[in-house]
Amino acid sequence: MNQLTKIYPEGWLLYCPDCFDYITQSDPQNDSRRKSVVVDGEPCKKCKARHAEEILEAQQLLGRLGTKP
Repeated sequence: MNQLTKIYPEGWLLYCPDCFDYITQSDPQNDSRRKSVVVDGEPCKKCKARHAEEILEAQQLLGRLGTKP
């Protein structure tokens, strides 16, 4: 987050790369008109949980088919 403050001195809004939901911003009390929009490379907690469920489901499916992941 410190790097974002250095790159965007007027402020920033951080969004998830998968679902494009709002994550956080540099200063919530500050006006957001001049802030830069940043799409993070790391997904939000909700998307991380969904990815983990998808991986588990795929592993279970491969196990039922008798193949190793």
